[in-house]
Amino acid sequence: MCAALGAAALSLLCACASTSSTSRPRYQAPPTGAPAAELVGHSMVATGLPSRGSVGHVSFVDGMETSSLSGSVRVAPGVHRVGIDCFVKKPSDAGPFYFNWDVHQVAITGSFVAGQKYYVRCEATDGETARIWVADSPDAQSLPQGFSSVCTRSCPGSGY
Repeated sequence: MCAALGAAALSLLCACASTSSTSRPRYQAPPTGAPAAELVGHSMVATGLPSRGSVGHVSFVDGMETSSLSGSVRVAPGVHRVGIDCFVKKPSDAGPFYFNWDVHQVAITGSFVAGQKYYVRCEATDGETARIWVADSPDAQSLPQGFSSVCTRSCPGSGY
């Protein structure tokens, strides 16, 4: 009987979560083989959340939600507004084995080129201010020419 009640409660909880009025429509990437740019982020499935530092990933494309577990996202060539979430690990007052995650988000707008890879970058200085950007090469330290960035969540100080 307890198992039946647990299953019923779980199905009700899942039903409520899936019909949330605040959720965004799901993003659909271009079909395989179609021209596309690739945004390369951190895969939380492959790497898990890091033991220290920060991790960044693409959270939305043109207002549509991507999979929070995806490591890369494909977009059709052209101008897009892409949301980048940056999870920054912060120490906790609860003790040395406890920590908190702050979530920072920027929206980056730019013209994405088919066949080009764009690398999601998220760095934190002393676990405080996050610097978030998309680069057109693995070692670039700034946005590609013509791209712009605006902070949309948790904007302490500068660095975006």
